[in-house]
Amino acid sequence: MNKKVNQKIITQQYQNPSNFSVRRNLHERFGTNKYGWYKWVFDHFNFPLNSKILELGCGLGVLWFENSERITKNWDITLSDFSQSMLDKTKQNLEKINHPFHFQVMNIQNIPYPDDTFDVVIANGLLYLVSNLKKALREVVRVIKPGGILIASTSGGNYMKELEDLLEKSNLPVHRGYNKYSFSLDNGKDLLSQHFSQVELFRNENILIVTEAEPLVVHILSTNENLNKKQIASVRSYLNEYFSKHNQLRITIDTGMFIARK
Repeated sequence: MNKKVNQKIITQQYQNPSNFSVRRNLHERFGTNKYGWYKWVFDHFNFPLNSKILELGCGLGVLWFENSERITKNWDITLSDFSQSMLDKTKQNLEKINHPFHFQVMNIQNIPYPDDTFDVVIANGLLYLVSNLKKALREVVRVIKPGGILIASTSGGNYMKELEDLLEKSNLPVHRGYNKYSFSLDNGKDLLSQHFSQVELFRNENILIVTEAEPLVVHILSTNENLNKKQIASVRSYLNEYFSKHNQLRITIDTGMFIARK
């Protein structure tokens, strides 16, 4: 997938908080692994008491409000996103949490902080969306202190494979699989090892058992915002027909994260 398509995905899909919520709701409703993703990610946070932390692409701040009772009081946390509307929603989501957060609109390819600023940088489901991954990684490494770490989550090659196979057969006018061509669980260790002295991979597999068409329709439309009414109708019709013949669609959720030390 070329850089232009990745950038289009970023600007059209991830600047809108509602799209993020739609995709999250599908996982929460139909996922068989009931231990939350954000709690699992946070389980791996073993940072010093006075850590200076930057989250890139913080989305709606779910990582922090789902783990609010686990936040160490001396952590200095900066949450960033390229979208002002997303960041405004994050501020609202976190306003009742008894911890001071800093907020910064920024692009990962141009991080506005000096070298060796942060003990920890978090990129949760972000790097596969970056148009210039090499530049982004150089920026991330630059702002991490010696001995500091990057936590980078992403998907593997089997992520939603069954849905992609179904859509491939359908010939519907939707794009698929953009996350598999840049930064994934399959190539991430090699990419990060060029910049970090130690890289560990942790996998968190899950299965969605989807039993009705409409939640899946809404999910697909959230990543295909430019469809016209006729095309949207074709997506809905195809999936309604599928579920009239099948009780469910099992979808593999192949996700995990890297912890890389500088």
